[in-house]
Amino acid sequence: MLFPIALTAKSEINLRPHTGIFDMSPLATLLREIRVGLGLSQVNFASALSLKGPYISEVETGKRYAPLLENIAPNLENLGMTGTQVKRLYTAERMSPRQVKIPPTASQEVFICAATLQEYMDWLEQDDFIKLTAFLHSLASKRSQQEAPNN
Repeated sequence: MLFPIALTAKSEINLRPHTGIFDMSPLATLLREIRVGLGLSQVNFASALSLKGPYISEVETGKRYAPLLENIAPNLENLGMTGTQVKRLYTAERMSPRQVKIPPTASQEVFICAATLQEYMDWLEQDDFIKLTAFLHSLASKRSQQEAPNN
């Protein structure tokens, strides 16, 4: 596969080392995979989704965010997408936030961590983000096991 994501049977997104030309969000990557799989040009794919001609090109070159699925959902059926394919798109959209919302009741450390990540985002390498993601999953898994009632 040429793109840095793959969806497992659990509908989770697994990041892989990037092998494409441009870095894209998981949603943009999956939309490109669908477009190529359908054999559509960027302009024809944009038209099928009721988007302006250059929109998909700008998404695929990292100049724009991928469209919100709520805006293109009515057009997905026109492309003959199955329920499973649409579910994959919604999973990818969840993994492609445009901004992170921190609850106002979060601890100071949460705000500091988010600010630090934003400050150093341009300095971090792709592999650093893969490691950070794996570390966060590991922490969450440990915490959920600690909180699970002992049987």
